[in-house]
Amino acid sequence: MSPNETSYHLLKSNYDSLDRFLSQTLIEPQLEPLQRKREQLGEQLYHYHTSMIALHSDQFEQDAHALDRLITHARQAQKVIDEAEETIEHVAKIGNAIDKVLAQLAKVI
Repeated sequence: MSPNETSYHLLKSNYDSLDRFLSQTLIEPQLEPLQRKREQLGEQLYHYHTSMIALHSDQFEQDAHALDRLITHARQAQKVIDEAEETIEHVAKIGNAIDKVLAQLAKVI
């Protein structure tokens, strides 16, 4: 699997896990920022996917280091999401992990 395919699948997994976590949790006021982050991640995931198609992945291959860092951040975020699925206490940790993914994704797009 190429780095851009790996990064897309990891980001999609982040989004799906976050979506599942929020769907199973009663949304309280303190979770609204995380809800907005999920929406932002979903929008960026869509833009990332369409840009991958448009650029035929040539440009992404030129910046393999940025993709490697994106993959690392996405894996770290997935680990945090998986650890926090059962507890609300880790919401800030999830938000921070998603912020890192979004920041790195902005550098790649």
